[in-house]
Amino acid sequence: MCYNSFDCIKIITIESVFIYMRRIIKTGIFIIIFLLSAIVTFILTDKEARETKVAMSKAVFPIISFNYGEKKVNYLHGYEEEKKLSNVRGPVIAADNAELSFNIQDGDMIINKVKYEIVSLDMKKTYDSGEVKNFTSGKSANNLKLNKLKLKDKNKEYGLVIELVSNDESIWYYSRVTASNSGCDKILKFAGDFSNAALAHDRIDGFDVSYYLESDVNSNNYNNSYGYVDIKSSYEMVKWGNLDVKLKNTPEYYISEINDYYVTIDMDFIVELNEKNYEVKEYYRVKYVNGTYYLLSYDRIMNSIYTNKTTSVSDKTIDLGVVNDDIDFRSNGTGTIVSFVQNASLYSYNSKNSTLYNVFSFSDSDDYEPREDCKDHSIKILSMDEVGNIDFVVSGYMNRGIHEGESGIAVYRFDIELNYVEERAFINSTKSYPLLKKSQGELLYLNNLGDLYIVFENTLYKISLYTEKIDVVMENINDDCYVVNSNEGLIAWHKSNSKYNETNIEVYDMESEKSYEINASDSQKIMAIGFIGSDFIYGTANDSDIITTAGGEVIFAMCQLDILNNSQNIKNYARPGAYITEALLNGEGINIKLSTKTPDGGYVEAATDSIVNSQNKDDENDTRATLSAYQDETLLSNKKIVLSQKPEKERISIETPKVISSVVTEINLEKKQDKEIYTTYKGKEALVSTASPAIAIKEAAINSGVVVDSKLNYIFKKGAKPNEAEVEDINLITNHSSSLGNCIAMILAQKHVDDSDVDELISQGKSGHDILSEKLNKKVYDLSGCDINTVLYFVNQGYPVMAMTDSSNVVLITAYTPYKVTILDPNKNQSYTLSMESADNTFKEVGNVFLAVL
Repeated sequence: MCYNSFDCIKIITIESVFIYMRRIIKTGIFIIIFLLSAIVTFILTDKEARETKVAMSKAVFPIISFNYGEKKVNYLHGYEEEKKLSNVRGPVIAADNAELSFNIQDGDMIINKVKYEIVSLDMKKTYDSGEVKNFTSGKSANNLKLNKLKLKDKNKEYGLVIELVSNDESIWYYSRVTASNSGCDKILKFAGDFSNAALAHDRIDGFDVSYYLESDVNSNNYNNSYGYVDIKSSYEMVKWGNLDVKLKNTPEYYISEINDYYVTIDMDFIVELNEKNYEVKEYYRVKYVNGTYYLLSYDRIMNSIYTNKTTSVSDKTIDLGVVNDDIDFRSNGTGTIVSFVQNASLYSYNSKNSTLYNVFSFSDSDDYEPREDCKDHSIKILSMDEVGNIDFVVSGYMNRGIHEGESGIAVYRFDIELNYVEERAFINSTKSYPLLKKSQGELLYLNNLGDLYIVFENTLYKISLYTEKIDVVMENINDDCYVVNSNEGLIAWHKSNSKYNETNIEVYDMESEKSYEINASDSQKIMAIGFIGSDFIYGTANDSDIITTAGGEVIFAMCQLDILNNSQNIKNYARPGAYITEALLNGEGINIKLSTKTPDGGYVEAATDSIVNSQNKDDENDTRATLSAYQDETLLSNKKIVLSQKPEKERISIETPKVISSVVTEINLEKKQDKEIYTTYKGKEALVSTASPAIAIKEAAINSGVVVDSKLNYIFKKGAKPNEAEVEDINLITNHSSSLGNCIAMILAQKHVDDSDVDELISQGKSGHDILSEKLNKKVYDLSGCDINTVLYFVNQGYPVMAMTDSSNVVLITAYTPYKVTILDPNKNQSYTLSMESADNTFKEVGNVFLAVL
């Protein structure tokens, strides 16, 4: 179906002189003769002008930073159009005494006015607004004041919108602001002192790095690599051992959370080691109470800064240095040309002529300044052909060029013969980079017909880069109802958009643009598991084996897995007497959890198994370049590219192609989001954006983060609870026909809601989640899979948490201390306590099935 409602699409082909010449040739020899002299003259006279026109322009928008004590914090980059705060979120700043001080810096435009607004996070209410009085027109200004801000609620976050006006143009900057301090100024100093002490090998008087660590010899990161350390690493690793690291620039601080329990800070800086520069990112979650600091979370990531100057090709190896992130990497078939992404820049190397192409980068300086070194974007290579032409996308905040101040996905092609990068399309977005990265999904694929496939906000689009046509291939598909292999151009989805009740799966090949369907047999359901290479894996379960627990969790117990290859030949996996209750792809194959049925109809884990991917076996005839990891003598994890042959010349030539961005296809794919989305943040990074609160909360618990809903309301904050809490006004009820009914009734009675029809609703097949949602008109969260420590956060919010102790018995968790939890058990007709360890084991045995109200 052609999606014709996008009025904002504009396509004008970008024509270089050379492309123009080629098209003229195709029209006939007589036209060439007629125009030849004119074209030659054009090339000679217009080359310089054309290059000036098409080169990516330098950054113009200024940045804003806030003053906090002696530090500048929370650098903000401007947007060329207004945004919803929920689509940006941004950092948070504490307004001490209802006052803020900020700076405008590093811009190249005259600012005439500075306006501000204090708004609710949903931007429906304005609490304060005005114009900065102590501002004089210019490109920059320091110590601008916002005084007497109307922040009435100390425990509330507000939105801060700053508008810079330059003639008729406005630039918008977004942040959060709170009246709560929570020792933020002291914690900022602590983070700086900790980092400096570690760099000085803990030789700063009065500061002991080891005092704040939780070093654990059993931790994977205890003594592994300086490239990644955390709070459980050894003291030696955190203080950089004997490495002669030197700080190169002023650290950038980004405050992401300020609450009564802790402050969260990201800290970015550059260090020099052995005449090479490295990007370092530190994450701190710190509590300050009565003069004492508690380091709750800490990690440090180190990556080499790859530049033209640091390029090293020795024998057949390109050394990429210390790399902790995944490298997007491509090789041509002969292994002579490679392309790779590092430090949010795209490079290509040709060993035949020993040329390194700096294909795309927003950075225009080696000075590592906040304005130039913005990395709120990522680059993904879509394809590379045999001669080195590259199709790629840049997603996120556009730091300079004609899209400066916009957020979106730009589609580019690098033509190696003409040595330029042409922008082919731009997909505009209202979201900041962290959210855009999650909204675009896992799939971006460009086929040989010039059709771009993208999953954006749960809809699969096919966009022709040649004809303007946009097709919707599938829409409103749930996150857990489709699987992709972006490299192979394959996607499969549940046709009825049901995870556990599916009878039909469609598998679609985006290269051939053909599909086939898989249908379940009678009394069976099927589920897409994923792809291993081009092989598609799905599972089959008998209807009688699919059960829903009292807490609402569905167990999809599969009798077999089927593996389909390109020819749709099927291999299957099954184990007599066992059920497959989990099948996870791991890159090397499939990890399988096998379970057996219990007498009461539940399942208990019995064994694990695996299927190894035969496609991973090395092909002796494969001559492509490879990417490999190694650890050097200084305990730094490095990566290198191994080419198929030595470069023909030792000296490397550097080429920086021009970026043509003057005219592009502009596309808007965003639409109103009807369902609630939960986003997990760790510092400034969005880890997960999902419709499942349990997935978001588990991710936050593992990574010491927070979860917010679509309106920026907090759903969960790791560690933001007192040492003990007890739910009030909760009394034992035992007059219903099941423990589930009694537990629902107790929660309803706490809020004085009628519970007389609970048994009838359960008999109609409604779950605890459904009943509580309808009757309380509040959000009810399925927290299955979270551990006991995580769900206690919700007990502190004033509601009991429903939990399962076996396949049929439901209880309420009503209180906790550091060592015990209190259980209200209608089956036993009593309240009792369990040790934290015993409770953890009890709930874990039945799969940690929890239900919470907020």
